[in-house]
Amino acid sequence: MAINQSKVQEYASKLLTCRMRLLASHSFYGLLLAHTKFALDEKCETAYTDGKKIAFSPDFLESLSDEETEFVLMHEILHIALKHCLRGHDYNQEAFNIACDIVVNSNILKSFGDNYRRISIGGEPLMHKDLPEFLKKVRETGLKIKLDTNGSYPERLANVVSQGL
Repeated sequence: MAINQSKVQEYASKLLTCRMRLLASHSFYGLLLAHTKFALDEKCETAYTDGKKIAFSPDFLESLSDEETEFVLMHEILHIALKHCLRGHDYNQEAFNIACDIVVNSNILKSFGDNYRRISIGGEPLMHKDLPEFLKKVRETGLKIKLDTNGSYPERLANVVSQGL
């Protein structure tokens, strides 16, 4: 299904506005994003980078608040800056991706200092099979965890609760 031009302009405006807000509020990320190209990819479920551009699913981008979009932009630009797309080819890809996400998200949380509570990502967190491992790493930092779920994965929720995460 082709995306109409007015929607493309709406998505471009949202991404450029978020990039400018990051330039003002978190200049490190804003400067990294300054020359980054954005793309829409209807085959993608969320967002990704190929090391050169950041691509979004149109549905995912539309579902995000500006604050959530800024977080995803920071997340993806750090993957580019740390050259994650060029590294780790000799490793188990799933484990490597989890490790890279932990590094990226830890850096973002650290950059927010005491304001980490304002980071919130929409969607169902329990859909990610690696969530318990990620929550363990977050717990080790001493940060508090609040998990909002719609209950779609009761077995995974029971697992997270039984581990005290």
